Amino acid sequence: DVAGALRDGVERARRARLPEFMEAARAPDAAVRGAAAVALGQSAGHARGDTLLELLHDPSQDVRHRADLRLRAPGAPSAALALLP
Repeated sequence: DVAGALRDGVERARRARLPEFMEAARAPDAAVRGAAAVALGQSAGHARGDTLLELLHDPSQDVRHRADLRLRAPGAPSAALALLP
């Protein structure tokens, strides 16, 4: 179906950009790191979970919040288990 094909295309594009998202997670600008947290949270892959966990310790509260939301989202990586009490 068309919707499924579009979803697959978007996910392939995100996976292709994953190295850029991971690099952006280490940018000096908190807004860029926050956007990277959102992008990583919407992408597939184990490495994204590790990077999101690292962002939970970011100096910026906004970045920490975005990483936390992404890790708690449905379909989050297994790294989200670290958030359980």
